[in-house]
Amino acid sequence: MNPTTKKILWIAGGALVVSSIVGFQKVTKIKEIFDEMDIDPDRIDKVNISFDRIKFNLDIRLRNNSMEDLFVTGASIVTLKQIIIFHKNTYLATVNLNIGEIEIPRKSDFFLRNIPVTVDTVNTMQNIRELADFNLNNIAITGIINAMGNDYEIGTE
Repeated sequence: MNPTTKKILWIAGGALVVSSIVGFQKVTKIKEIFDEMDIDPDRIDKVNISFDRIKFNLDIRLRNNSMEDLFVTGASIVTLKQIIIFHKNTYLATVNLNIGEIEIPRKSDFFLRNIPVTVDTVNTMQNIRELADFNLNNIAITGIINAMGNDYEIGTE
């Protein structure tokens, strides 16, 4: 192997190691911000109740409680993958999302609007008593964040 090829391979290897370390540090910092984050329901709209299911649009609020700004944009390594919705600690639904662009300055809010939610027949029938007094204040949300292939929960107590 000639010296130029060797030099290029050493530089490429070093750049790969450095970028991996920087990427890991960024994910660790983002995870720390997510650990301090709250995720709450903000508004329910367009409620449609039928015999076999309940459909509604849900707005949620992500609150960055940390002292660090959170900027996750573009082809990012971090995405909001799912939200899991509970009513009075009873599971209602899981909504799959793929949101990779989130910008929340420190001590600020970010709103996701009009997320379509469908509560399946089984959950509706099993929890009819709980759902009789359906109220936004009784809704709890857990968010699933995917960062470099690892899932993390936000909004859990």
